[in-house]
Amino acid sequence: MLAALWLKLNQPIIQLVNWFAAPLQLPGIYLFVRIGEQLTRSPPVQFSLTGLVQQFRASPLQFLQQFGMTGLRGVLAWLLIAPLIAAVVYVALLPPLRRLARLRHTGQADDR
Repeated sequence: MLAALWLKLNQPIIQLVNWFAAPLQLPGIYLFVRIGEQLTRSPPVQFSLTGLVQQFRASPLQFLQQFGMTGLRGVLAWLLIAPLIAAVVYVALLPPLRRLARLRHTGQADDR
């Protein structure tokens, strides 16, 4: 939000994009955890909501140790993949954003 304010981006559009992207977050976490497990050659962790709740209730400390490492594996995968995704998005969006900037600039020049 601060970056969007600093860059003077349209806040309602930013929030709309966040709202549409929200359903991708849980599958993204699952994907990055699985990739992280493959990168570190760790056995896959079972993800079942009831199983996770039972494990947490049985031993919160052990749960945090096990799933803390799982989270770190997901972060590792994200750190490796996110720059590639950002580069692809940048290259894909640069031409239409430049076109939009030119249209906006010519529109402001016409208003003067």
